[in-house]
Amino acid sequence: MDRILAVLDSARTKLGSGIKSVEQAMSESLGKPNPALAQEIRAHIKTLDRTAIAELVQKFFAEKNYEVVNAIIDAPAFLSGITTEERENYKRKLHETTNPELVKRVKVMKSALSIMESRGPLVMV
Repeated sequence: MDRILAVLDSARTKLGSGIKSVEQAMSESLGKPNPALAQEIRAHIKTLDRTAIAELVQKFFAEKNYEVVNAIIDAPAFLSGITTEERENYKRKLHETTNPELVKRVKVMKSALSIMESRGPLVMV
């Protein structure tokens, strides 16, 4: 019993740290855009209202113009006239769009962790 519990605890710890690592990777920047271009893009975006910004960013995603999206989200949110939450949402969506394997990996890891947490106590019965 002790051996099984140790294995389950170790697997849970490894899954938790793996999920945390992947989530952290998905919140980081994809690369540095051209500084002059990024500054111009952010200056233009900042002049728009929130609805127009959201529509424009969605258009960039649809066109797969990730360089422009990255320019918007690479700097602090206030430089683009968006909120920090919007910036994080766009950053996550950019990662999900450009790296779907990573998203699938974290989804599977979260499912496995959920199963372990819900069925792990059955070992004690």
